[in-house]
Amino acid sequence: MRFELTFSAFLPLYVLGSAYLLPDAIVGSGGVDDTGVIPFISVASVVSAWALVAMVVASVLLLLAFRSNFRFTSNWAGGKVVRLEAQNGTALSFYSAILIPLVTLCQFSRVGGVLCFWLSVLISFALVYADCAFLSNPVLALFGLKTYRVEYEGEGGAYGQSVVSVTVLTRRSLSEGDVVSGRSIGEGYYLVFDRRRK
Repeated sequence: MRFELTFSAFLPLYVLGSAYLLPDAIVGSGGVDDTGVIPFISVASVVSAWALVAMVVASVLLLLAFRSNFRFTSNWAGGKVVRLEAQNGTALSFYSAILIPLVTLCQFSRVGGVLCFWLSVLISFALVYADCAFLSNPVLALFGLKTYRVEYEGEGGAYGQSVVSVTVLTRRSLSEGDVVSGRSIGEGYYLVFDRRRK
């Protein structure tokens, strides 16, 4: 599920890249040169444009698959929320990961620009995946999801209770005192789709 969220997090980049490259790919702007050979840059532009269109479709399908997780039963019992903090302010840092590939997209008229674009997409993807920044993905807000850093009372402390800190993704507004449960999407990351007051 972490891969689904990371891949679909770059949906705005895929859409912008497709919109930038697709008109030239459809019209066939490069054509053949004086020797009758199709230039590399023209081929790279066409292939990249259609690859980005495929990535748009794949991202939408992955987001729909992720959305279907809210229909399944819980595998995380959770506990009573004792402290929480909304994590919506990191969207700007998330988009800085998209900004570098977007800037290199404008250099598609050169071989180095094509390579730089795809390399920067790969590096940005790896950084977002490793840092779990995909939870700051504003695309998830289209589904009405909110991200919280939550401390909840779990079982097994010295007095029968211990406080555990996790990051949760939910459609609901949470408050202290709520008892939450849901589904694990990675170590320390959960979907919350059941909330009740204790």
